[in-house]
Amino acid sequence: MRPITTVALAFAAPLALVAPSATAQLYGVGPWKIASPTPSVYTFDGDTGAGTVLGPVRTPIDFVGMTWDGDRLLMATERDVYTIDPVTGEGTHLFPLGALTGFGEGGIAASPDGTTLYFINRTSFGRMNLATGVAELVYDNRSGLDSSGLTFDGDGRLLVLYHNGFLSRLSEIDPATGNVMSIIATVDIPRSLPSVGGLAFDTDSNRLFATVNTTLFDLTDPTNPVAVGDMGIDRVAGLAYVPQDSPCSADLAEPFGVLDLADIGAFVDGFTGAMPIADLDGNGVYDLGDIAIFVGGFQAGCP
Repeated sequence: MRPITTVALAFAAPLALVAPSATAQLYGVGPWKIASPTPSVYTFDGDTGAGTVLGPVRTPIDFVGMTWDGDRLLMATERDVYTIDPVTGEGTHLFPLGALTGFGEGGIAASPDGTTLYFINRTSFGRMNLATGVAELVYDNRSGLDSSGLTFDGDGRLLVLYHNGFLSRLSEIDPATGNVMSIIATVDIPRSLPSVGGLAFDTDSNRLFATVNTTLFDLTDPTNPVAVGDMGIDRVAGLAYVPQDSPCSADLAEPFGVLDLADIGAFVDGFTGAMPIADLDGNGVYDLGDIAIFVGGFQAGCP
């Protein structure tokens, strides 16, 4: 692939308010604890597991997880929720955890309608209103298995992966109560791998991904998990999938919801640097097709 180093973009239409863009990309953060290397936001290749660093995370606390709420890439630590820039990895504080402060290792998942953020860990289940930031602890039963991730699938089921080195299983839980509704499958994950990780559903290809320590797994068939590859980061915490079918392909940079020069700059930088954010047709080649999609989206605006 040979990126074009000079790109001229002309826009005849006025700037418009649009919905955020998406890049058909897996995101994660690691290592779980503040350690060496510096904890950073990464993108991951769903076919090889290879990670590419976007930028360091400047937070002084351990991570809970990552998720996509339909508009924003979100990350939670033990004290706060942040929005994450999908280009740079830079975090912007959104809400303190409030009643969920101290919510340790586990997973988070945004509801399909983007209104609620759910939290789960070894002993507890809680949720946050994403409009107000008000959080509530639903239960803390002081027992259970280590959760390595939380996500909604394409059918709207809230899934959790439990893995504690002795037993690994994928279950559906009730968003209202956090209780297990059904055990989908016992998952054969090596016992030697620590439990910190994430779970994300690829809505474009209907694949279910999980991170366990340094390995990316494909759990689309949970009875036959496939180790996709080494992610290159120790103890990845959280995983999120940002879908391709975004309402707007041109809104690539904060502030999301506005098309401006920042979006043009993000596309040009991504295009000349052969970065996934600029591969708008998802074919792995940076060419006139991507430019046409970006210019068309910028000129037309999005619903």
